[in-house]
Amino acid sequence: MPMMKDYLFWLSETRTGFARAELLALFTLFDHPIALPDDFGELPYVIVASSNEDRLMEIAQRSVCTKFVIHLWTHSKDHSELFSKLKECQWCLDPVNCDENRAFRFTVFCFGKKVSQSVKTDKIEQLSFLPFRGPIRLEGADNIFFYVENYGRHLEKAPEDPLEIFFGKWLCDGNRKAMSFFSLKSRKFISNTSMDPLFALIMANLALVRDGDVVLDPFVGSGSLLVASAYFGARVFGSDIDYLLLHGKTKPTRADVKKREPEECIRTNFKQYKMEEKYLDILVADTSKPLWRKFEFDAIITDPPYGIRENSQKVGTTKVDVKIPEELLAAHIPSKVHYSLGNIVDDLFELGLTNLKIGGRLVFWFPKSRNESHEESLPIHPSFKLISYSVQQLAQNVDRILVCYELVRIDSKVDPFIPRAVKQFRQTYFTNLGKECKVKYEEDSGK
Repeated sequence: MPMMKDYLFWLSETRTGFARAELLALFTLFDHPIALPDDFGELPYVIVASSNEDRLMEIAQRSVCTKFVIHLWTHSKDHSELFSKLKECQWCLDPVNCDENRAFRFTVFCFGKKVSQSVKTDKIEQLSFLPFRGPIRLEGADNIFFYVENYGRHLEKAPEDPLEIFFGKWLCDGNRKAMSFFSLKSRKFISNTSMDPLFALIMANLALVRDGDVVLDPFVGSGSLLVASAYFGARVFGSDIDYLLLHGKTKPTRADVKKREPEECIRTNFKQYKMEEKYLDILVADTSKPLWRKFEFDAIITDPPYGIRENSQKVGTTKVDVKIPEELLAAHIPSKVHYSLGNIVDDLFELGLTNLKIGGRLVFWFPKSRNESHEESLPIHPSFKLISYSVQQLAQNVDRILVCYELVRIDSKVDPFIPRAVKQFRQTYFTNLGKECKVKYEEDSGK
């Protein structure tokens, strides 16, 4: 039976709130269930036990919230205790680690405190008692050993000594390089609200996107979520009501750019990343009135408009008994009305009921006032199981929540519960913004 070992996942310090949800999703995707500690999310790392190192590497190398993973040999809150434990550590004597023909190097990683290279060198010198006999090689080493010190999250108030010290053998890095590859700075086609590549990749991981899946984004915008899904092997399909954006006719987003390029559109991005074979199509369509027939998508991933930075609209009219003459129908451009966030969330659940496979995931963002509790702001539907939610703080006293649901059964006769915080978000936002502007005006004017 394979031996259980401890592994240290070091996480992105700015996104640890999303790391738990992402790792749990990847443990599910790779069929490798692992229990995570209750305090995970408060620390910049997590320690897990596993007997399948290869599977753990697959998980880590797909995670965008993970910086690196080491096989954790020992850890302590005190240097002398750590060194004592290392002198008795069985892994130090393993031929794979101490063979004279295997080159090695040390990496010192200090979290929460700036440490000079000379200080790092001194820390490495303190490890000279380790029985590694191979040559030291900075590039192309066979073994890389990590010495990690945690000084806490407050860089400006870092303690003199580390709070925790870890030592182990490097296993692999996370998938942080994907964020640079898909950077919006170099992407051909973007809009004012293009999703940050980090969050787009996290959403695809939450949705368990894998090779051969078919993924839908019903509020596709500039297609960032479809790009992330295609990167993990899915074929992608989307829709949006904004004809001008989808056809690259809107005002350019980048500063000092006067006109969009002739072929600037979502498909251009897929050509840029050499993933055009993953692109199915994009429709100009109203999500509240889906055009496609029933089709079982593997996942629905989206970031709907909130009516703040982008208009949230659907086809409709406030007029009564409007009938378009038949001879004008072919050229008629439908009028639009406001599409409230509550109705959007309601329609997303309905879309999931009719166009998701059982076990498929629905992943989307929604905003809320920071004054509202997170739990009481979560939409609920009896056909969907809430898998996770993660919170990002925005400006103007607003949070946005990334929710992940899984379709567990089909029950279209029951309406979802949409909390007041969701239904009234736009009204609350502008009311609070007005109050803040009034206070600032009074402060600035001396009133």
